[in-house]
Formats: sequence, C-alpha cells, structure tokens
Amino acid sequence: MAQARSARLSEERARRDQLYSKFLDETARLYSYAMSEDKINHENLVNIFALRGRILLQSSSSIVEAADAIIKRLVSLYMTPNRSDDDLLRDIENSSDDLMVAFAKVCRAELKLLN
Repeated sequence: MAQARSARLSEERARRDQLYSKFLDETARLYSYAMSEDKINHENLVNIFALRGRILLQSSSSIVEAADAIIKRLVSLYMTPNRSDDDLLRDIENSSDDLMVAFAKVCRAELKLLN
C-alpha cells in the first residue's frame, strides 16, 4: 500500500515537473520574441495558453498565479516598442523582478510536497 502511494506520488511529481519545465521553456522562447517584436503574433501564444490550462487543472493557486503573471508580462512586452540589448542586460541584472524565478520557486515548493 505504501509502495503504491509512493509510486503514484513519484509519477505525479515527474508529470508536474515536466509540465512546469515545458512552461518555462515556452516562456523563454516567447520572451525572446516579445523583446524583438512590437505586435502580438497570436499563433505564438497558443502553446503557453495550453500549458496554462494544464497548470490550472493540476496545480495550486500559487502556481497558477505565478504562471498568469508571466503571461501578462509577456503580452505587455509585446505591446511595448522593441527592446535593445541593453534593456535585456538590465532585465537580467534586475533578477529581483524575474517572474520565471518566482514561478520556479513556487513549483519547487509544490514538487517538494510530493516527495
């Protein structure tokens, strides 16, 4: 009985880990587009919204909120003028405002509970 529960938790943890990793990969890809484009290409957003839906089904509200914050930031970046390399460097240096780090932290905390 305990072994079966442990196996289920391990499978759930692996499934969520993969989902969160895919979301972060897609976020990074879209961030690079948003930095260089000033018009939203809605086709580019399909995957992130699909991943967000899966997160909504499977995850805690804190993870959903962190994912939503990332999506809102991405859309707002698309709506601003193209950003320079210096802007990118400033963003990297200002890691206190890094929504991907915030998302990863809440994911890590949730995954730890599944151990």
